[in-house]
Amino acid sequence: MNPLTAQINAVSDPLPSILHGIPLDVRSISLQMNRSEFTINPTNCQAKSVIGAVRTLTGSTTSLSNPFAVGGCKGLEFKPTLKLFFSGQTKRTGFPAIKAVLTQPAGENANVASTTVILPKGMLIANAHINNPCTRVQFNSTPIPGQGCPAKSVLGTARAWSPLLENPEEGKVYFRSNGGERQLPDLVVALEGQVPLQLVGFIDSVGKKGAEVRRVRNRFMSVPDAPVSRFELKLSGGKKGLLQNSKNLCSSKNKATFKLAGQNGKVYDTEPDIRVSCGKGKKKKK
Repeated sequence: MNPLTAQINAVSDPLPSILHGIPLDVRSISLQMNRSEFTINPTNCQAKSVIGAVRTLTGSTTSLSNPFAVGGCKGLEFKPTLKLFFSGQTKRTGFPAIKAVLTQPAGENANVASTTVILPKGMLIANAHINNPCTRVQFNSTPIPGQGCPAKSVLGTARAWSPLLENPEEGKVYFRSNGGERQLPDLVVALEGQVPLQLVGFIDSVGKKGAEVRRVRNRFMSVPDAPVSRFELKLSGGKKGLLQNSKNLCSSKNKATFKLAGQNGKVYDTEPDIRVSCGKGKKKKK
């Protein structure tokens, strides 16, 4: 399975060319998958194809393709919920811990295609903490992607629940170099479990041209078309914190911008308040 797209690639064993000393001349091959609820339809109705390739005994290859599409995607609901929590070092110059929770109600819903989170003003990239990202070579140097990365490149953890899987997918979040395609390294979620997957987030800043204050943005631009009932992303704070405050988060309201797109083209935009764990003040003694 492709860890970025969740596309399945099946390769058969070599077909016999001789049976009991008699050469075989295969004229047709038929494959039927009719087990109940073995597969589910996508929620993206764009035209697709089932592709394949056949290799002969002499080594030549012939490509195969058969069109595939579904209908009714526009009628699917798209009602995700995304919440953001800050805790730990919430004062000015502090490095807060971050928790993002994405939920999707059960039923006939379109799956998430992409997510964009723009953090509130006053949140800055902690440049002193991003000097040791994992390279792509290190990331792919072990059977389980990411295990060859330096410890300082680990930003946090992630978990994903899907109605298709018995147990949640779990894994680490890495700061990984992108080969010079973008100014900042990528935020990569490497999930392990029954279906290993990778989510690649692009980090940059947005704001009006020439403005002194720009806002940090992270975008997961390509999310597999698979049902996810809950997704949790936790980023460490303190010495491993990715972000730094330029103001006290507990002194004012902090709004983020969420832009979520469904596989069927529907969009969900909102600007909720971020929940900040400020603690309770100490009682004064008389």
